[in-house]
Amino acid sequence: MSTAAPTRVPPETADQITAPTASSVDALVERLGAEVSAARERVRSLQTKAAEAFAGQEERFMRFVTVADRIHAILLPRLEAFTKVDVFKDIKQIVSLEGQGLDVRGWRLTL
Repeated sequence: MSTAAPTRVPPETADQITAPTASSVDALVERLGAEVSAARERVRSLQTKAAEAFAGQEERFMRFVTVADRIHAILLPRLEAFTKVDVFKDIKQIVSLEGQGLDVRGWRLTL
């Protein structure tokens, strides 16, 4: 156990240590409120930017799907024509989900 005597605060320092006044507490509450409001505004701003980025990405994806479907429609008859040639009769057509549209995958995008 320590036998050290408790430290005494000099009288001039004791005068400087005072209970917080109502105005200083109110100022702290106001400052904290402003910080919370600023943080909420930053979150809203980030959410808006993320929503805009997602909408742009979704739009680009839908354009990609349209182009991919068009390419598929152009290539499919040509590939089928190859399989009718004697040399290519043994070729088997393999269809994967990546070659299909969103409906086959069960995805549904709404804009």
